[in-house]
Amino acid sequence: MKTSITLIFVSAALFIAACSEEPTQPTSTAPLIGTWVELRREADTTVMRRAPGLDAEKPGFVFNLEGKFQERMNSGWCGTPPIVYANYAGEWTQQTDSTIHIDVDYWGGRTHYDMRIISLDFSELRFVHEPPH
Repeated sequence: MKTSITLIFVSAALFIAACSEEPTQPTSTAPLIGTWVELRREADTTVMRRAPGLDAEKPGFVFNLEGKFQERMNSGWCGTPPIVYANYAGEWTQQTDSTIHIDVDYWGGRTHYDMRIISLDFSELRFVHEPPH
């Protein structure tokens, strides 16, 4: 009986350890990597929060280490609520310490833009969209 209880506890500990490592958690060298969901707009600045996954009702981004990118945005041209969102695949590259270049599909084809990062930490991302140079 004691062996069975020990086995249950060891199995539970291993399961919890395996499940607690989320791919959206940043590393100390790459705080941008992960999933971000729009929190609010402040004039021309977009404020996003780190999230465990994309929100069905809000815009968002997923950045991965290999330069792959996913953007959750309007699924059509209309921006009047209720808005229907869809996920679109793309790529990202770091241009400077504070500028990220995005190349992504959308409902009308393909688009690209630069993201100038105002501030970034492990829980919040603030940026401004800029036309690419």
